Amino acid sequence: MEVSPAPTSPEVSEAPRAPAVTLSAKATRIAPRRSPSRTSSPRPTHTSSKPKPPEQKADPRFRTCKEANKAGYGPYYRGVDPEYSWYQDRDKDGVVCER
Repeated sequence: MEVSPAPTSPEVSEAPRAPAVTLSAKATRIAPRRSPSRTSSPRPTHTSSKPKPPEQKADPRFRTCKEANKAGYGPYYRGVDPEYSWYQDRDKDGVVCER
């Protein structure tokens, strides 16, 4: 039994093709919208400078430890108090103007 090819009808044609889409190099993305939050809090502001450390205030300078002690100042410790360098540590124990 021989099979003959199906007749082609001039009315049947291929489905129309959609035009080709070209994308430009500058494609823009659209960010999705966010709904506002009811419990939002303000964002902290960032500062460009670091907070300054508190200023160390030195005691008044006296001519001698005796005067400093009489005025109610001292003792001063090596590596802790800037006033230590103002006076002589005669016994070299790291403390000046001992009472």
